[in-house]
Amino acid sequence: MADGSRSPEIRITPKSRVRSAIIGDLFCGAGGLSNGAKRAMRELGRPARLVAVNHWPVAIETNRRNHPEDADRIHCADLESALPLSLVPEGWLDLLIAAPSCVFHSRARGGRPVHDQQRMDPWHVVRWCSELRVKRILVENVPEFMDWGPCSLTTGRPIKSRRGEYFRAWVQALEAIGFKVDWKVLNCADYGDPTTRRRFFLIGRSDGKPLTWPEATHDRAGSTDLLGTRQRWRGAREVIDWTMTGKSIFRRKKPLRPNTLKRIKAGAVKYNWPKPYQEAVQALLDGTEPRLVFSRAEAIQLGLIAVEPMLVTLRGTSEQHLHASAASIDQPLPTLTAGGGHVGLVLATGSGGAARDVEQ
Repeated sequence: MADGSRSPEIRITPKSRVRSAIIGDLFCGAGGLSNGAKRAMRELGRPARLVAVNHWPVAIETNRRNHPEDADRIHCADLESALPLSLVPEGWLDLLIAAPSCVFHSRARGGRPVHDQQRMDPWHVVRWCSELRVKRILVENVPEFMDWGPCSLTTGRPIKSRRGEYFRAWVQALEAIGFKVDWKVLNCADYGDPTTRRRFFLIGRSDGKPLTWPEATHDRAGSTDLLGTRQRWRGAREVIDWTMTGKSIFRRKKPLRPNTLKRIKAGAVKYNWPKPYQEAVQALLDGTEPRLVFSRAEAIQLGLIAVEPMLVTLRGTSEQHLHASAASIDQPLPTLTAGGGHVGLVLATGSGGAARDVEQ
């Protein structure tokens, strides 16, 4: 400086870089959980890399196309033989997500014998958390997963007196390797999805920080309380493609099954569809010719013009199921399973069969 003193030293350092998070996805399928995890990271302003494992080539190819930037780390392998340190050479994961096979825990099996080996899939989560340094875990399954226990050697069915035994042992194993865990059954409709699908979620952390759950954003009727304002559940009406053309139940080469007609008839009664509609469906059940042609004046007089569509769940054969299968399109959809085809939209139309919202 001019007075002879030394100027202070100024160091210019490059802007610090945000480290990419590494997400592991076991039983990854086509990558739904991976998509959600990476979206969450983006919202946090955090880049993320993916390591995913599944045994099914079709699912892995789909996943690679969904995540081309991580394609070389999306592996088609059996988890029994997959080595965590080989697939994750870094030796750590910020988040491990897993959705073990739910088929052999679900009530949807109707009491049929279960595959005990595939019911052991959740133990892979413990193995990966033991061999890698994992900061957080998220596990998703059906609610019945909490009943996971041993099966009878003779019947192949779960032993009722030991219900939940394996689940408790699995939780204790996670706690023994340093995880604090918590679990809940959440309803998708409570978080803005137009379906009432209920799923078990377990979250865990090994870094000593507290566990937090997201607050519900919706409820059945909408409400305001000390927790804030929740919106009303979203209805199926919002996600129905009203441009699609349906098939008349009266002009089919292969008639609908009697149980399907009973569901439609019960729904027509429940939602007060005009008598001619109810009588026409009953005629199909009785094997007689329904009356299908009305003049416009008759249609207006009988209230046949504006009839609210309804949803019909095509499952269950008991009388109770048949009479409780109809739902309003203002309600969320029921659980949509991988098999598909279990929910039908029933509506009254004139000629053409084009679906219309009643407001149109």
